[in-house]
Amino acid sequence: MKKSIKVVLLSLLLILSFSLSASLTQAQINLNVVCDPTFDTSVVTIPASFPGIYYTQLSGILDSNLPYRFERITQSSTTLIDAPLTTQQVDSLYSPHVSPNDRFMVFRPIGHNNLTVWDMLTNEISTISLTSEENSFINSDFSFYERHLNQLIWLDGNHLQLQELVGDYNFSRVIRILEITINDAPLTLQKGSIVNVPYPSLPTLLDSERERIFLSPENNYAVELSLINVPNYRLSEHLRVFQLNPISMVAEILPTANFQATGTPIWSPDESTLFTIIGNDSGGTYRNQIAEIRISDGSVNTAMWDILEAYFGTNIKLSAGFREIFSPDGVNFAFRILQTSQNLSYIVVYNTLSENITAICDSNEISNTDLTHSFWSPDNQYVGYWASQRSIIFHIQTGDMHILSNDSQSFVSWIPDQQIPPLPTDTPSATLTLSPTSIPTATSTPTSTATATATSTLTPTPTPTSTPQPSSLISNIVAANGKTYTRDTVAAGNTLYIDRTYSFVTVPSSLAGQDYIRTANNDKQLTTAFTHEYRALVKAGFAANPPPETRPGKRRIAESPPRRLLKRLDRDQHAVLHFIHNFIVPFDNNLAERDLRMMKVKQKVSGCFRTFHGALVFCAVRSYLSTARKHGYSMFSALVDAFSGSPFTPTLLHP
Repeated sequence: MKKSIKVVLLSLLLILSFSLSASLTQAQINLNVVCDPTFDTSVVTIPASFPGIYYTQLSGILDSNLPYRFERITQSSTTLIDAPLTTQQVDSLYSPHVSPNDRFMVFRPIGHNNLTVWDMLTNEISTISLTSEENSFINSDFSFYERHLNQLIWLDGNHLQLQELVGDYNFSRVIRILEITINDAPLTLQKGSIVNVPYPSLPTLLDSERERIFLSPENNYAVELSLINVPNYRLSEHLRVFQLNPISMVAEILPTANFQATGTPIWSPDESTLFTIIGNDSGGTYRNQIAEIRISDGSVNTAMWDILEAYFGTNIKLSAGFREIFSPDGVNFAFRILQTSQNLSYIVVYNTLSENITAICDSNEISNTDLTHSFWSPDNQYVGYWASQRSIIFHIQTGDMHILSNDSQSFVSWIPDQQIPPLPTDTPSATLTLSPTSIPTATSTPTSTATATATSTLTPTPTPTSTPQPSSLISNIVAANGKTYTRDTVAAGNTLYIDRTYSFVTVPSSLAGQDYIRTANNDKQLTTAFTHEYRALVKAGFAANPPPETRPGKRRIAESPPRRLLKRLDRDQHAVLHFIHNFIVPFDNNLAERDLRMMKVKQKVSGCFRTFHGALVFCAVRSYLSTARKHGYSMFSALVDAFSGSPFTPTLLHP
């Protein structure tokens, strides 16, 4: 009798575990697959509501017999424009970039060192001679993230910045920066001096054979990929994420035979999320997956990719030619997958806020090795790519596909337009990147690239020139961090931050005179009184527990337990004090210890589990019941719900 009861209970537990694993996974992330059945790959169509200005190149690349011709697409018209380049210039220039004010095109040179700029308003052409070293900054047409600092960047409508990362691996790491000023009426180019900015010095692994470092967009974090030897496997990448100033590790992926980081990490614009490709060698078949790293808590998960594999099968793989890319607002992350068993392709868009996935059917036939150029629309609603002479865009919600061009040589730019409908008054009207013209010297730390919300161009000025003015909209400004924020009005010359010299240079009439709060640019690096006290206590602890004395020729003496504890508290400060920044996190680990206690009770009573699967079932049931109890839900009701096919699902909380 007792044996039959045990069999029944075990069967119920197995059913419960399978029900939980399926339902909880679906509750965390929703997958929506959308397809456009009306899409015709032979017809060029423009969306009814087309954001911004889109440029694509139709002819001229490495062909002096044809003009340098571009197609300019807006919501109201499609226009063909020719650049007034000579035959010699056409044969020695490559794909250009358009300035954010839609006035200038800058062309990369091929086989020589002359950078060329075309004023599309006055039809003037101007060139400036670069040295071979300076020309090496922009020797790649596609800005792959592996060379995320090797590119040509528009700071504003009249300033270009050429910057390059030097020394990918074990060499001296510096950022070389060169700025070029474009003067109009008449068109002239002025070149500055090269400035070398050193990379941060990060802790290296003793057994590392090489290191690669990838800075976050605002230079507050860095990813270090170290190549180490995994026992009984092969050389693999050890990924560590560090917070800078002060340096402390916030996340880590330790390589194993079945799980290791590979490829290149991709940062979100706001530095809150990091995506990296993971090599998974479990199950006997090697495959790549995408892992998400949340900087706030250092968590690493492949939940997004697991959902895709659950729906499309484990034979899906990343499209090698499509560059993974974040939307301009940093909310959506896009990549392309291939379902090899059915020869189908999908553009996958993952919303990092809602944690929902949209998989859009891609009817365009390109191989996994075709080189593409991926891009986003200025309003964050369309993601697209150029490949095989086609420019294709996808609406991330409806899945509507449009071919913007069917016979082009390259993608050029997709820039905002004044005609883009304004956002609600309580929402910033655009996103603008601030880049200082005054770069630190070689002994300085890398300059942060800040992001502000305004439709104007901002550059630093030597001294603040703003004068606070009375405002009826903003009053009684109190900052929790203790800093003194001030109010001001949007006007040319006024500074943006209280701790930076960025200022407004030009302001559109729609924003002139509006109120804004002058905050601190480095608020992310501010620490509370608790943090200062924590650091003081750790410092006092080190003073009270000095390292052991070492004598030549003698064996190294192990450090004392208090000092080893202090080193962990110093190294893991971010994790130890996480609860003071995120109130969802408890300040102790009592809950975790209570959850583990039942495992020890089970081990004491039964001695062991008969099978590994039985242990997994036990853990699934205990985890489910513990979660229900923590949310104030009756465990009996949770069991009833699970056996009825609708298990209790907690509400997801986002810090």
